[in-house]
Amino acid sequence: MKQHIIVREYATLKIAKHPQKQSTRCLDEAEISQQDFDYLYELMHQEVSAAESQKKIFQISSRTTLRVQNFVGVIETPAGTVIELLPKIAHLDDLDQLKDKLLEMILLAQNIKYRKVDEASLKSYKGPLNEYLARVFLIELGALLQKGIRQDYLNVQDEQLYLKGKLNLKAHVRNSAGKSHKFPIHHDVLGSNNAENRLLKTAVEFILKKTRDSHNKKKALIFSHLMQDIPLSKQLDFDFQKWRSGRLVAHYKAVKPWCQLILKQKNPMAIAGEDRGYSLLFPIEKVFEQYIGHKLKDLLKDDFSLHMQDNENYLLEKDEKNYCRLKPDFLIKKNKINELVLDAKWKRLDENNKKFGLNESDVYQMYAYSHTYLQYSKKVVLIYPKQANFTKAIEGLRFLPNTASGPELWLVPYDLILDQLCLSEKGKTEIFSQFFNI
Repeated sequence: MKQHIIVREYATLKIAKHPQKQSTRCLDEAEISQQDFDYLYELMHQEVSAAESQKKIFQISSRTTLRVQNFVGVIETPAGTVIELLPKIAHLDDLDQLKDKLLEMILLAQNIKYRKVDEASLKSYKGPLNEYLARVFLIELGALLQKGIRQDYLNVQDEQLYLKGKLNLKAHVRNSAGKSHKFPIHHDVLGSNNAENRLLKTAVEFILKKTRDSHNKKKALIFSHLMQDIPLSKQLDFDFQKWRSGRLVAHYKAVKPWCQLILKQKNPMAIAGEDRGYSLLFPIEKVFEQYIGHKLKDLLKDDFSLHMQDNENYLLEKDEKNYCRLKPDFLIKKNKINELVLDAKWKRLDENNKKFGLNESDVYQMYAYSHTYLQYSKKVVLIYPKQANFTKAIEGLRFLPNTASGPELWLVPYDLILDQLCLSEKGKTEIFSQFFNI
């Protein structure tokens, strides 16, 4: 029987000759085989993308131990071991609730919504994240197939013994005497070979090849037979660019983001290779940032606008060229005037620590935002996940030189269980009630 391991951030994975079955109560350590350890070690040194090349999925603790870093999702090793990586959230130790929260964060971060079909069966599903996403994709695809797949007329050039469509007169004149009985023609054929259907067929075949879930395999096999006349996509990026929107393909809208996830188009940490199994990884700091962005947008008052990753300003200029672009996570404007800058960080603070566990580079970053975006006169906010030692906002940290109207840095915890910012009455009054409906 293949091993299924579930751990969370900062957990340790140790080599064992005969790995013991993991206790479901312990999410902070697990045993793996030497073969799996070697694979993870190789994966750790693989530069998965330019943007993530400085970040590692695991950290070496000793010659026989790896420690999980800030990534969530699923890794499947060539030996068939499935390792689920979950976030570490304060006061949330229940495994099912933790997995549900992670799924909610990923889907909201990816701006994905799914219909409430088969909700009961999805809630009762206890498999790994990648199999869950495959199951939802197959549900959405089944709903699409019931409505009927989109067909288009394709222009075909052919040689036939009869006339059909239009005769290519020039080619017919050039035909040799031995082929004078054939007519070079071009005509339209109604078929299913379009970009959307090719991508869906490719996703189905991918699931059929990679899944270990019997229900998913059965569904994928049925859909593969139903779509047997549709070829696979040979250029994923090109076909996704050709994916149409509009009334005639409106029923394709729901399945598209799931198809992108399955085919790694929306997966920031795709792991390539034939022997890589069915893996799906996300940097939790990016998931948290995008999740907070969507939550803030939902709370925003009508008079304000929220801009994510604004990139209009720079720190340096020389000879009319700009250098060191600034990109705050969230910029709030009113009538095109900058009002508030916020950043989200997936880091652990400690309100009892002398320096609160702050990363100095984050403080320098917020100082630059204050100076560039807010003319050094308004408050800036750092949002962190709530921790056992960080339960209330740290307010009024003043940047030097300290002036009466000078800017302040506020450190605010976000409670992922209650889905709300942990603010004092002063915090609500002085900052957040101005911009948000709280």
